[in-house]
Amino acid sequence: MASASYPIYFKYQEINGRQFWDGGILSNSPLREVLQAHRDYWKNVREEQPPDLDVYVINVWPGREVPAPTDYDGIKDRKNDIIYGNKNEYDQKVAIMVGDYIDLFFKTKEIAFKYIPDQNKKAFTKAINSLLNGTDDKNPKSRKRTGDKRTYADLLDKRFKLNKTITIERIDDRNSISDKWADFSTETINRLIKDGENYEDTAIIKIDTVLQREQGQRASYSHV
Repeated sequence: MASASYPIYFKYQEINGRQFWDGGILSNSPLREVLQAHRDYWKNVREEQPPDLDVYVINVWPGREVPAPTDYDGIKDRKNDIIYGNKNEYDQKVAIMVGDYIDLFFKTKEIAFKYIPDQNKKAFTKAINSLLNGTDDKNPKSRKRTGDKRTYADLLDKRFKLNKTITIERIDDRNSISDKWADFSTETINRLIKDGENYEDTAIIKIDTVLQREQGQRASYSHV
């Protein structure tokens, strides 16, 4: 019920004494939370190295509208599309870049071990472990989600790659209205179900993979 408690039109949903609104107001496509949950599960529940992740994003709020609306209701509808639409492209880029930095650390460490004389490798390993575990009083400036201090080892622990992102985005409906999200009429629901079944004609599918990135290719689109 909390995920359907839209401001003004529906009252707060109370959970354990706290009042909630639809989380889409804060983040309607919470990629950051998905990545964190994936890491937490494999760290705290399975206690294994997380597998690389494939993410599927369903964006029911059209990203583009051509031509731009000029009437009041159309402008209001477009504003809602922008507010609640998919905004995780930046989070996706950050996740990929973080993975690159982690790869850089481990590859640099491998190079160091390759060229450091054998008699110095033990001291080098001790110094690296001291840095990672914070025993030399050097820690990252960032903190854990709990607010506690984190070590450099925490930054590296249980990391994984964002392997593939597939985004399915609904194409704009010229006959939509600003309060379309609250239209639960039988006619509209049946039409939306039909649109979903015929997604080849009603949606744009964007596919972004590790292979495409490595080859310097842009994400592919199945419908424009």
